[in-house]
Amino acid sequence: MLTRVLRTVPLDRIDRRSQLGVYMRRLRAELTKQLGGDVTPAQRIIIEEVAKKAAIVQAVGDYVLTAVASASAGQRARVSSSRFSSSSLSA
Repeated sequence: MLTRVLRTVPLDRIDRRSQLGVYMRRLRAELTKQLGGDVTPAQRIIIEEVAKKAAIVQAVGDYVLTAVASASAGQRARVSSSRFSSSSLSA
């Protein structure tokens, strides 16, 4: 579901001042530097696509880590509350 939503986001129109915009700009600059600085139009297209994919991967990774953290926090809460149940106190 998240990847379907991310496909509809026009990554070409991201504000370059935002956190995501800065990340993409720095990644483009780093990839351009690694290719020698003077890139061909084909390389520029590839760099742009890599920056978009990297942004999507980062967003999905953040989403998964947040979901796992909240799920494990809920699980810890259940475990810790079961430690102090009335049956454990009577023992």
